[in-house]
Amino acid sequence: MTISFFGHAKYDYSACKEKLTRYLGEIVRRELENNAYAGEIKFLIGGYGNFDYFALNVCKFIKSNNESVRTVKVLAYYGKSSDLESYDDSIYPPIESVPKKLAIIKRNEFMIDVSDLVIVYVDHDWGGAYNAVKYAEKRGKKIINLAIVD
Repeated sequence: MTISFFGHAKYDYSACKEKLTRYLGEIVRRELENNAYAGEIKFLIGGYGNFDYFALNVCKFIKSNNESVRTVKVLAYYGKSSDLESYDDSIYPPIESVPKKLAIIKRNEFMIDVSDLVIVYVDHDWGGAYNAVKYAEKRGKKIINLAIVD
């Protein structure tokens, strides 16, 4: 199973941490019990904003209890990252011909395209996270919005 994360820079940290930890714990437990994904669960994270770093920390906590989980940083710019040691792996999607001003958008679309589930925190109708949700909806992806679920 592959899960990607997108969110606004401002969010309720405490509520989101509790929800995301609970959801990811349930998903990992269910997927491993069913062995539906050959025991591997990938968390795809862009690594550029507050929500990305928050998601990475929760994912690392989930990973600490399960070795079948991998954190993957998805690069928007080839060779431009200073924190790769925080992740298990990194990938650069096939976006090398994309103009730099569109690289993050195309990286986000790649993440959504290869994901089975998209987890977001979106509470207003503008910005990159909102655009990611709209793209995921068009692609028919399952979406969990931490801003509106309990």
